[in-house]
Amino acid sequence: MVKGYDEYTLNVEENDQLKSFHEWREEMSEKCPQFLYWSGVLELQLCVFQLVRAFREANFTLYVNAIKQTLPWMFTMDVCNARWLCVHYRDIAGPRTRASESMVKGDEGVVGLTENPAALRRWMVAGPESAFAKDVLNVFSSFEELGNPFMEQGEELIAIHKKDIMSNNVVDTVRNVKKLGKEQFRTFVKERFTDRSTPITEPLKKNKLPTFSTPNTKVMSKTKAKVAVLKEDCALFSRLYIACQSRDGNLQDFFRFENQPWPTSLSQVGNLRGGQKADLMKCLHDTTTQTVEQPTVDAVILDGAVIVKMLKPRMAETFEEYFNAVFAPYILRQLDAVNRVDLVWDVYREDTLKRSAREKRGSGQRRKFLPKTRIPSDWKGFMRVNDNKDELFKLLANMVVSLTIPDGKEIYTTHGEHVLSSANRVEMNTLEPCSHEEADTRLMVHTLDATLCGHRRIHIRSNDTDVVVLAISVASSISVDELWIAYGTGKHLRNIPAHSIAASLGREKASALLMFHSITGCDTVSFFGGRGKKTAWDVWNVFPELTPVLEALAASPEDINEECMAIIEMFVVLLYDRTSSLKSVNKVRQELFSKKSR
Repeated sequence: MVKGYDEYTLNVEENDQLKSFHEWREEMSEKCPQFLYWSGVLELQLCVFQLVRAFREANFTLYVNAIKQTLPWMFTMDVCNARWLCVHYRDIAGPRTRASESMVKGDEGVVGLTENPAALRRWMVAGPESAFAKDVLNVFSSFEELGNPFMEQGEELIAIHKKDIMSNNVVDTVRNVKKLGKEQFRTFVKERFTDRSTPITEPLKKNKLPTFSTPNTKVMSKTKAKVAVLKEDCALFSRLYIACQSRDGNLQDFFRFENQPWPTSLSQVGNLRGGQKADLMKCLHDTTTQTVEQPTVDAVILDGAVIVKMLKPRMAETFEEYFNAVFAPYILRQLDAVNRVDLVWDVYREDTLKRSAREKRGSGQRRKFLPKTRIPSDWKGFMRVNDNKDELFKLLANMVVSLTIPDGKEIYTTHGEHVLSSANRVEMNTLEPCSHEEADTRLMVHTLDATLCGHRRIHIRSNDTDVVVLAISVASSISVDELWIAYGTGKHLRNIPAHSIAASLGREKASALLMFHSITGCDTVSFFGGRGKKTAWDVWNVFPELTPVLEALAASPEDINEECMAIIEMFVVLLYDRTSSLKSVNKVRQELFSKKSR
């Protein structure tokens, strides 16, 4: 802290008034959670030093003062001995034992101990345990890597031993912990000692404040969610049975409305209903016979998130080593066979339609890292946090464009809404600024730019069905001879000819494919309950009237008339009952429930 204040005095502007140490500490504690936390740690350490010194010097006054400073922390952190330590303090505290501030903070107190090396050595325990020494070295190493926490200016609270960034709830704990402890201490003394309105044995209410070690909120399992839904169904039909006995029930009116808090045909426990998007790949694969192990292409466009997921850190210890030993060699190998490589990264926003899809992948811990920071052991957990991925992707983007590459080769990489390039290209209006959140659609933007630059054979590396659907939809509308998608990983990797599938489907059906994929379920649209991509594809093949409607919606999704809605409603009817002659979803729901027990 003293070094932080010294740094402040050196950098203070000439026109600014120099603050005293106390004023500087108060100001920094107000605006910086990291400073406030370590200031609290220092305060607790000094309390311990006071207590140890009081024991070894038999200094009763210093002992009483140390107990007094410790009590608020024990109340606020739910320590079980807070009650009886408070009783002990009441018994020993008195006019003769109250230490003056000058005594505690003077040469006889903590200042004399911490600023006098000889005194500190005198009261140290000789030969510390190796585990403690290792912990101390780790603390110093972390301080040297991330900097002095008392010089921190940001608004983030970082667990310095793991580089985890704490949530706002933990920050609130750090800001309010001392104030809350003092209030609870005063209330305890007033109610139990002064007013005697509450028995001393009355249970203390726990605060249960979020701390660094507080686990993440658990998500309800699928089994428990299904049980909850079944209980709701039982209660619903019980009420329906009783209502039908007491009055004439109109089933037609009943099936016009949803009978659950959320539509069960489109959602699952209040969230988007998921499904197997990859089932569509089998349907598309059967439309063409063209196969090749490794196509000859001019440009490669990579989904950056897929590449990072595929390239594990292995023996790399730091993020810089990961780039130099794992990531960069992969990019350079791609450049050996092509003239252009594009890296496209996802952009992670707080309010996004894909939030529920990403939450299903699990949760991790936010971490603060630099190029020389050690890679966390839980790589999968690290990659589940959007902020971690966003920071990592930008770090890799900045480093990849600085690679030394042969003449005539080009590397492009997205960086937020902008694009970085290794080439001295002035105009990149077709690439930036780009507000696309998903790399899926942005891959198509880079594909178009590659064709405008003269590349006629393009290879996209992705592992997402959405990208395959997009590529097939645009293959016939851009100037490209061959458009390949490298889909899958390991032994399941295969090259899908998007241009060949688009030709076999026909221009109309290829253009309508994107809207078909959206309606039948994707990352941002719920799947139909009990109906997957294969069933929907079979219905589309026997219901050709759907194709022009989907094509029109793909061209202008904001405009939809009643005729189009009627066709789509008929498609949904056939999706659940292929032999039905009805055209209304409500009537089909009633028929399936009352006659076919579905």
